[in-house]
Amino acid sequence: ITLIISGFNLKSSIANILPLQYGKIFDINVQVIFKGSTSRSIVNEEKIRINDLKEVDDSILVYLQNASIKKENIYFVVPEDNDLINDFVIFRNKNREYHLDNDGAFISRKICNKLNIAEGDIIELIDSNNNKLNIKISKIVDNYIDNYIYLSKKYYEELLNEEVKYNSLMIRTINDNYKEGELTNKINENDNVSYLTYTSVAKKIYEDLSKTLNYIVYILVISAVLLAFIVLYNLNNLNVSERKMEIATLKVLGFTKKETYKYIENEIKILTFIGIKIVAHNVNKKLPLECTNIEEVRN
Repeated sequence: ITLIISGFNLKSSIANILPLQYGKIFDINVQVIFKGSTSRSIVNEEKIRINDLKEVDDSILVYLQNASIKKENIYFVVPEDNDLINDFVIFRNKNREYHLDNDGAFISRKICNKLNIAEGDIIELIDSNNNKLNIKISKIVDNYIDNYIYLSKKYYEELLNEEVKYNSLMIRTINDNYKEGELTNKINENDNVSYLTYTSVAKKIYEDLSKTLNYIVYILVISAVLLAFIVLYNLNNLNVSERKMEIATLKVLGFTKKETYKYIENEIKILTFIGIKIVAHNVNKKLPLECTNIEEVRN
């Protein structure tokens, strides 16, 4: 029974991760990474130019780089504006939403669970330039694909004593009715872009992965059903063989063969129903969350 419940919960969790990440957390269609040689003024000019494209609704500059915490990879993000970032990334802990502040960093729940990090802790982060930063964790927020840590511009500059050099642009398009090739050419018109990625590509990769995992879920469920059938069949035979005296007594009391089998069958049905209810009550509460945690993707 537990295997069957696990299989269906895993399938449900796989299906829910994409809408959770790209519907409840991210509202981004394109991520642009500028060349390392691009100056601050050029980056600002590029943002203004890209915002004027007919396909683009809005954008925000961020400083983005790979980093690590205790050898666990994490994306290090510093947005240009604490309020504007909430139009692109929703910081939430279950049903409670937060706004990025200057008191510390916001970090993904998944890596916190793995490394036993709590709100208020001071962690050591090593960025791609090998800088060691002691960062206070202000809030732990939900995230389902990859790990992220977000710092405000002010908090970052206090830590490093230097201005933020934005190297990336998060873009939200007006709708999904755009041609990626044409938009790519327009964004990279001045040849200042190192590379860009579309969330649609990430979605497609993850959907393909989910389809593959679905086959595993189907095998798991079918195997569980067959196993349950075999176990119940053997228990039924064992039940009958070890209760010959009781069955003989029933026959002496006038029970027909059909009535005797029905008596045993009803007893098995009741015990099976009670077993399913107990397992479902104790397991089904926790399994969807655990399956979601297992299914979360880390590059």
